[in-house]
Amino acid sequence: MLDLDKLSPAEYRARYEALQEAARARAAAPQTEASFPEIPPDAVIAQDVIPPGWYASLRLRRGRRCA
Repeated sequence: MLDLDKLSPAEYRARYEALQEAARARAAAPQTEASFPEIPPDAVIAQDVIPPGWYASLRLRRGRRCA
């Protein structure tokens, strides 16, 4: 494991820049359907059809059902 307290300022800056570049590369990569995991059917509690142009925004606590 890397001990951040023992890095010189130049090493710390180089590590920071490498992490930033990796994050930018991940963000620039196109998202495909394969990059999103499939939700197993048994994990779906409820489904509802939302008409075009409508949306719903609500906070649902874990274990609660939407009525």
